[in-house]
Amino acid sequence: MKIGVVGIGAMGAPMARNLAQGGDSVLAFDVAPEKVNAIAGNGVERAGTLADIARECELIVLMTPGGETA
Repeated sequence: MKIGVVGIGAMGAPMARNLAQGGDSVLAFDVAPEKVNAIAGNGVERAGTLADIARECELIVLMTPGGETA
């Protein structure tokens, strides 16, 4: 399965790696490209845009901040 992961931070990076290690193909995107570059390879590919993820992936996981936290 091709899975898109949006938000490659403290939770998104391990999620993308684990999905790839489990045999899924992962397309990753973050507004900070260096975060995606740091995990690219071994089943994790860089997405150039969010549109790439929407077009190519069967499932999309959002790992983005939700706003203010207590």
